[in-house]
Amino acid sequence: KLGWQERVTLHYRVVPLEEESSTCLLSQSNLTSSSSSKTSQTPAASSSVLNFLCLERAHRHFEETWKSHQRALARAEAAQDNEDQHPRSISEIRRANTSASAGQDSDGGPGERTIAPTSIRRLSPVENSAAYAVLVCSWKSEDGMNEGQHHIRGLPIRPTKESNGCPIVVTGEHPSLVSNNFALGPATVPLTVTLRNRLIKHPVDFEFTLERASDFDISGSECFRWELAGGESLQVPLKAILPTPGVFNIQKIRLTIEDEEPVSYMFPLQWNVVAENKL
Repeated sequence: KLGWQERVTLHYRVVPLEEESSTCLLSQSNLTSSSSSKTSQTPAASSSVLNFLCLERAHRHFEETWKSHQRALARAEAAQDNEDQHPRSISEIRRANTSASAGQDSDGGPGERTIAPTSIRRLSPVENSAAYAVLVCSWKSEDGMNEGQHHIRGLPIRPTKESNGCPIVVTGEHPSLVSNNFALGPATVPLTVTLRNRLIKHPVDFEFTLERASDFDISGSECFRWELAGGESLQVPLKAILPTPGVFNIQKIRLTIEDEEPVSYMFPLQWNVVAENKL
């Protein structure tokens, strides 16, 4: 329950489907229920959740096409006015031809134009369905008097060849609470790091490095080089050695992507573990 001017922030991880489907699927999960609830998948055409997004996409495309057409008409009119003064140059002719082609429908050829502009196929084209997703968050008050919807179109989940930022997704699995008798020795926390190549059609060559921590140690592969094929994953088993009770952030990963010039990435993720002293 939220009071006046209060807000809450929830963090979730969007994971693409392991197996591609020939049908546009709508994955639904109740965010307010327990973490054990499963995500249900139904054909997107059978739900009304995406109706507004389809209308919004069609309206935005219409506005962009209309503005492009108006710019092409203005340039053509300006070029007509200048014809009586001097002949058009080659660059002016090219600009006019470019403007005319930009004002045409950019949704494809004659076959594509037969698809309804407010359809789900327009919202999620087949050629982009594996790389991008549509994220919808619907909410409703307890009394049912107020409800709304927030959404993001074109959310990149598996880019094909290019990626803004690090092309490798880093996730970690570990217990968040450990109990240990530190009088007998340090606590050992199992940590499994998963590295996944976000690019589905391009391999990535990288170097994995663990940065040194001042308050604990990490046992396992501290530095190695690897190449992940498109969409491939790699699991790295590690162990964090905690010498004293307290709260520890065991995320100390650095990745160096070997491209034309090596680029290093540190991740603003906190994998916190609470260590309690068990007497």
